[in-house]
Amino acid sequence: MMVKMESKSIWRGICLLIAACFFGLTGCGKSGVAAGNNPDEGLPPEAVAVRKAFESSDPSYKNPVSEMLKLVKAGGANAIAYSEALPQAQVLAANPTMNAEQKQALEAMVQKMKLDIAASRRQ
Repeated sequence: MMVKMESKSIWRGICLLIAACFFGLTGCGKSGVAAGNNPDEGLPPEAVAVRKAFESSDPSYKNPVSEMLKLVKAGGANAIAYSEALPQAQVLAANPTMNAEQKQALEAMVQKMKLDIAASRRQ
């Protein structure tokens, strides 16, 4: 009698473990973009516009923009990151080879960062 009961408990535990693994790996049926795969997650709209403006640009632009956007994303929780991203954005915006869309997106991002930095200093 004791062996049958232990056997049922073991099988029940194995079934629960398999179910937990299955739901853990499938995300319980969540749809949409998986966490971490959305490049716009955590970015303000101005930064999303910058990312989109540089999507098809040359890597010599994409890499500095990507680094700046990482700092902007971190700036949501750490104002110092915005302070580091601002000069990078200003240098990029001053580049005369940018097209109008890129320049406009960068200038809007610079203004957003300036406002956020000023607001964080007031607190």
